[in-house]
Amino acid sequence: MASNWDKFVHDNLLSTGLIDGCVLTNKSGSIISAYGTLATATQDSLTKFAMSFRRICSIDVEEEQPCDSLELKFTNGRIIKYVTFNRTNWSIYLTSSTSHRRSHLITCNLPYGIFLCSYSDNKISSQVVPIIEQFCEVLRS
Repeated sequence: MASNWDKFVHDNLLSTGLIDGCVLTNKSGSIISAYGTLATATQDSLTKFAMSFRRICSIDVEEEQPCDSLELKFTNGRIIKYVTFNRTNWSIYLTSSTSHRRSHLITCNLPYGIFLCSYSDNKISSQVVPIIEQFCEVLRS
């Protein structure tokens, strides 16, 4: 039987068919829950990702943003490198730097954790981003 959290994630994100995977970590990057394509991201790479994410978030949004590169490593040995292309006060938007099956990652800053969602290049960002941001807004409230 699925937990309330699993049901909440499925009903609000995964059932849309727009999101490939998501992972919730604490602030230091320790995995709390993971689904879909991000379920096989390694703990070590999520810890490093969280450190980089916190560093990027420490820069004022109004300042010139560096084009940071972040990566995730998966249990099958695959590594995906992401490059930031936009940022808000709460979120960082990244795209994979490879042209082979390009993917996108939205990373949201939460009061007690970090939420990552991935979606493929064949999905329309204007449909996906509001769903993820609304989901994270509920988690922040």
